[in-house]
Amino acid sequence: MTTATTTSDTIDAILGGVLDTEGRERVAAIRRRKPELAEELQAYAAAVFAPDADSAAALPAADRFVVAVRVASHTRSRAVADWYARLAEDAGVPAEVIAR
Repeated sequence: MTTATTTSDTIDAILGGVLDTEGRERVAAIRRRKPELAEELQAYAAAVFAPDADSAAALPAADRFVVAVRVASHTRSRAVADWYARLAEDAGVPAEVIAR
């Protein structure tokens, strides 16, 4: 498992490098209004990308990352797609598979 998948804050991990000051302030404002959202996202990320052994055996992390790239690209979430693409690459997925 890569470090990025076990980060304590997936939102910051994904958006940290792409948001300007205004964007970071908007995210902070949303977090203040809806603090449970970040908590729920962390629980989701752990369930999908750091599953128990049986689930991981059925669908390896590399495959999960490739699916995440595809979903993010369909929603035009470039920062999210790029983040999952890096995780897929770190998990050993060939670049041509990620690009496809």
